[in-house]
Amino acid sequence: AGFRGGPRPTDTFGNGYQGESYGGFGARAQTANLGGGGAGRGEVCATHGSSGGGGGHRLAGSNGTTGCTGNGGGLYGVADLTRIYLGSGGGSGGNDNVLFDNPQGGLGGAGGGIIMILADQINITGAVRARGLGGQGDNAAGCFGSQTTWCWDYSGPGGGGAGGSIKLTTASTGLTVDVSGGVGGLGGTTNGGAGALGYTLIAP
Repeated sequence: AGFRGGPRPTDTFGNGYQGESYGGFGARAQTANLGGGGAGRGEVCATHGSSGGGGGHRLAGSNGTTGCTGNGGGLYGVADLTRIYLGSGGGSGGNDNVLFDNPQGGLGGAGGGIIMILADQINITGAVRARGLGGQGDNAAGCFGSQTTWCWDYSGPGGGGAGGSIKLTTASTGLTVDVSGGVGGLGGTTNGGAGALGYTLIAP
């Protein structure tokens, strides 16, 4: 549970919302909110609502795929995890000019959380994950149809959240550590930006 993704806009033509980051929640702006992905703009910018940008952390998040999409969040944090952060959220998508046959812009994906295990010995079978969530969108790109709950054809999908932080004081055989970012949501005319990687440190 990292920083929150941008919420869905409710007004026609409306811009989405920036994802949350270490400076706070964000606004209805295409620019990044520090690490938080920028908001997709509403139809006033294009002939459709545009997608949100991906959250940043160890790396910058990705922009959406068209000109009016949200910008990817910036990078932040330190590699030795002496200061440790949550992953930033992705921006939400902007709205079409009508919502009776289109869904609202997609929710931005939340960032990954923080996991710290400080112990003399660590025995884990499986994986330790602090992944960002994917932005809200379709199962496959290119959906067009009159729907209000899915099919992001003319309203923009959300951007993915960034991975979080994992710090372990000893290694464990066979351990998988995952701080990957979430994928951008898919739409008919615009796709959301992907969230960036987070930080891992496995050291005594």
